Amino acid sequence: MSNSNGKFIITGEHSVVYGEPALVCELKKSLKVSLVEANKLYRSKYEKYIFEIFSKKFNKDVSKLKIIVASQLPSKSGLGSSAAFAHAIFKSLSKYYKINISKDEMFKLVMQAEVFIHKNSSGIDPYSVVYGGINFFQKDINLGEYLIKKIDLPISYDFLLINSGSATESTGEMVAKVSVLTKQNYKKKVINKMGNISREIIKQLSNGNFDGLLLDENHSELENLGVVGKKANEMIKKIKQVGAHVKITGAGGIETGSGWLLVFDDDLNKIIKLCKQNSWEYIKTKVK
Repeated sequence: MSNSNGKFIITGEHSVVYGEPALVCELKKSLKVSLVEANKLYRSKYEKYIFEIFSKKFNKDVSKLKIIVASQLPSKSGLGSSAAFAHAIFKSLSKYYKINISKDEMFKLVMQAEVFIHKNSSGIDPYSVVYGGINFFQKDINLGEYLIKKIDLPISYDFLLINSGSATESTGEMVAKVSVLTKQNYKKKVINKMGNISREIIKQLSNGNFDGLLLDENHSELENLGVVGKKANEMIKKIKQVGAHVKITGAGGIETGSGWLLVFDDDLNKIIKLCKQNSWEYIKTKVK
């Protein structure tokens, strides 16, 4: 059995696709994959593609292998489930065939799978699930190169993740939605502003003086991009009414839920109380 943890983005959703910086953190919730041999099996298009990548890369017959999945990561939630899925399968296949795959090579394999499922992938999810930890992530969209560095925070921060419901739309569909905004000059201004917000959030966290106000600004710009649905916004309104700071984490969603919300407050107990009152699913996580 092989596992892969998920991730959540503290700042930089969507703007990271356009070369702005982001901060991504490993989530200690995992997806586990086991391999068994089977004569009859069904594979989704994504699963089939992952197996084909491995088969072509290492010249192995994978036609009789079936996966069994146990996951704590819901799909279409912004927690990196598709990247973790590919990562866990590649890890399982490498163990099965006793092939040593470096992390750099694993990142390339998971990235290849992510491009298939999400089309215009920044690479942030594949990098996070493969390397873990807290990472500054930025892509040079002209050269296709990455600027990535581990971040060691001077103090730890407690965040709450609250489920607004799975999105009907995939990450790829939400990224495509942003890419075809009719007012392109307006989109550029929003993306640039989000990049500046991300730089300041990263600076505050790195200096140990994060107060959370910038999460609210970040959320406003995500709203301006049109990636936050009605249900999530209603939840966010209630969370802000008790004084907490909040934004979506991930690509978002419109028709139903927008994935998970990232909440910061000096007293998360009052937010947990709010979650219980409204029967909201939540995860408490520490960032350090």
